[in-house]
Amino acid sequence: MVGSNSEKELVVVKFGSELIVNGGTSQSTIEGYAKNLTQRFPNKQLVIVSSGAIALGRTVMGPEVAATSCASFGNTMLMSYWQNAFWRNGLRAGQVLITHHDLEEAKDSRNTLLSTLKQGL
Repeated sequence: MVGSNSEKELVVVKFGSELIVNGGTSQSTIEGYAKNLTQRFPNKQLVIVSSGAIALGRTVMGPEVAATSCASFGNTMLMSYWQNAFWRNGLRAGQVLITHHDLEEAKDSRNTLLSTLKQGL
């Protein structure tokens, strides 16, 4: 999630696994996406929904490793890529893990995503 003002218009962009690992993911691939988004949506609050943790983890761990293990390695890599990419474009980035509670109780004050967006983070 990137941005710095809770009153900015919200833009949500979803990146599927294919976009993340197609041809091998690198920092420069993600930086290209981040640069494009920051140029296309200036003065907007961006939420990136990014798949690809399992697929990215498989590129390091191999196809025989369980999906959950691949995800544990791929998730940290993926978040690092996104965070570095947005920092290089002058924006902060953080990660919010969504639970079933967040989806079921969208207006609940304990909803991590909504709370973070309201604070303009």
